[in-house]
Amino acid sequence: MVSLVEPLRAQDPVSPQRTAKAEELMGLLNIDKNMQGAFAQVEKMQEQMIDTKDLPPEAKEKQAKIRKSILDATKSIFSWETLKPAFIQIYAETFTEEELQGMIDFFKTPMGQKWIEKQPQLQAATMQKMQGIMLEAQPKLQEIIKKEMDADKPAGAAASPDAVTPPFVHQGGSN
Repeated sequence: MVSLVEPLRAQDPVSPQRTAKAEELMGLLNIDKNMQGAFAQVEKMQEQMIDTKDLPPEAKEKQAKIRKSILDATKSIFSWETLKPAFIQIYAETFTEEELQGMIDFFKTPMGQKWIEKQPQLQAATMQKMQGIMLEAQPKLQEIIKKEMDADKPAGAAASPDAVTPPFVHQGGSN
């Protein structure tokens, strides 16, 4: 049987030197700082979604409280302290020591530092574009789901409108 995982690994076993280089690269990439920025962006987007909903103030307050609890839990679960060992392992298993050193050398250059500096901006712009694409795609996705659900129903029965909203698409209203 052919393994799809093996081509992803640079070589086995992972040496302590390669692990150290992967850790050095993680430090240069400022992943912890970028994660904090990403969480701040998500929080801002969620606040904007609540603000645009036509809800009474007490419902908005309740949603804000729930959002904060979920975001706090997510920050804890996906903290850099929790994820760092996994990232180091993944990079050490994926890249050779020479490849890691090449990336370290690049990210120490002014151009590499500029790339790192602009990562939060790139992530924010990407998230914004993806959200727009998802909103544009929502009617088509709903239609596909409706057709599939209607195909399984007896003649004359229609799918519920609530059943045709993809779970990953935010809707306005009170949800």
